[in-house]
Formats: sequence, C-alpha cells, structure tokens
Amino acid sequence: MTAYVICAWGEAGAASGVAGVFDDVILTPANSPEDVVDTVCAGDTFLAGIRHSLIHGKCLNSAVKFACRIASEKVGSYGYDCLQSFHYEVEVE
Repeated sequence: MTAYVICAWGEAGAASGVAGVFDDVILTPANSPEDVVDTVCAGDTFLAGIRHSLIHGKCLNSAVKFACRIASEKVGSYGYDCLQSFHYEVEVE
C-alpha cells in the first residue's frame, strides 16, 4: 500500500508526494478566485477533492490539482451551492 503526504498551503497551493520518497515532491499552484468571499471549510473541501479523486482512480498529481481547483471555487463563493455544478475535469496522467 502506498502512503501519500499532502501539504495544503492555501493561496500558495499544495505540495505532495509519496511517503518516504524525498526527491519527487510535486508543487501544485493554487487557483485564485476573482474574490475571496468565504474561506469557511476550504480545507475540508480540499480534502474532499483529494478523497473523491483518489477513490475514482486518479493519480496523486491529478487529485491535488482537482482539490486546489475545487477549494478555490469554494473560497470564491458563499456556502456550498457553487459546488453542485462543479465538474470533474482533471486530466488523467
């Protein structure tokens, strides 16, 4: 079983990699919304994006990209209604 390490850094994006492999860290930039309006549960939204992606067979890099995108969508809108129409459009690698 592979263990992943993911470090979300808010507006700085995220770093990720495989536990114990120190020379292959992936830095993923954040997606910036037009306006930051609601940061409540942005981290939970990020983690949900990771989990959703990995459950659906995406690689770690795609999962983190998707999580950054969906967390940005959440931060740029009030509440969670904006996520109902959010589409899973992360490339398969």
